[in-house]
Amino acid sequence: MGDPTSLIVGLIFGSIGVGYCIYGKKQSHLIAFLAGVFLIGLPYVLENNSVLIIVSLIIMALPKLVKL
Repeated sequence: MGDPTSLIVGLIFGSIGVGYCIYGKKQSHLIAFLAGVFLIGLPYVLENNSVLIIVSLIIMALPKLVKL
């Protein structure tokens, strides 16, 4: 995680993940909360930026697609 692109992509999706966590906790929406947790931790696991972007976009769409 040394190059600037990885840092910026991680910062963007981590920030979105924090928003999902706050929203999920306040609205008691488990899928949104878990999506936020995964978005926060995902940049530490994935090294490839294109894979990180694709997986993050899929995770961001999950709260809209999955209704519990």
